[in-house]
Amino acid sequence: MIQFVAVVVACTLIGVACEHYGVNQYLKWLLMSLPAIVWVRLRNPAKR
Repeated sequence: MIQFVAVVVACTLIGVACEHYGVNQYLKWLLMSLPAIVWVRLRNPAKR
């Protein structure tokens, strides 16, 4: 649960930073999705 909150906070901070610096909308969403993707990967390592 704490990890989930940390991911949400990270995504929010990235979104706020992107708004502040006027980053492209698509790039903003891409950057905001990165922490969530990384978190899912760490929780469910890909079975090779």
